[in-house]
Amino acid sequence: MAAARTPVLLVLIGVAASGGMALAIDPLVRKLYAPFAVLPPVCAMLATAPQDQMVLSMSALVFIWYIHRASSVVERDYWNAVKSHDELAHHARRLEHLSTTDALTQVANRLHFDSQMATQWSLARRSTKALTVIMIDVDHFKRVNDAYGHPFGDSCLKAIAKALLSTLVRPADLLARYGGEEFVAMLPGTDAQGASVVAARMHEAVASVVLAFENRPVRLTCSIGVHTVERIEASTPAIAVQYADQALYKAKHSGRNQVVVSP
Repeated sequence: MAAARTPVLLVLIGVAASGGMALAIDPLVRKLYAPFAVLPPVCAMLATAPQDQMVLSMSALVFIWYIHRASSVVERDYWNAVKSHDELAHHARRLEHLSTTDALTQVANRLHFDSQMATQWSLARRSTKALTVIMIDVDHFKRVNDAYGHPFGDSCLKAIAKALLSTLVRPADLLARYGGEEFVAMLPGTDAQGASVVAARMHEAVASVVLAFENRPVRLTCSIGVHTVERIEASTPAIAVQYADQALYKAKHSGRNQVVVSP
């Protein structure tokens, strides 16, 4: 029996070392594992073992202390790594948001619109569903900037973007700032009838925007062009945007403040 004590003690030391390191990420387990794994048999050996076994047992106690100190380093490094990973993931998400979002209005930017348009076009081609593009232009926006200044004009664009965004209720629908005072919306799976309803909602939403300049109300209107692609295979994203833009051009040159649907 005495001959087995040394191998048993060595095995316990190995178990304490490996387990203490492997479980070090949990603060409570790190502190309790090694003592609970080694102390009971060590105490038994101390009570019954001869002098040479007592030296080994005392060495085991010293080794428990070492495992405790070493595992604390593992615990600290692990949680520091987790924190760093979370921070990097947060920064990555932030950078992705910045790269796809218009800085002023906080809706999607044109680059993101083009990317999503290509993706949704491929999906529509496979599902044979319609896809609608809506172009929106704020009427006489240059006059707003000239009369009230660019900071107020920026406030107008923010309010209009918020109003337009409120009309889109489906996750796949996308609103983007296309440039200047022009916005574009993409509505996957939306036919011509549904597109007319959404465009009307957008027109009303912009008309309901009222901002104050020096205690005077300022109201805005918009012109809207709508194009729905029913047969995806017969068109391209660029052509769809072109037809919507042509409808917008017609709305602007027919008196503005109206919705024109491309045939």
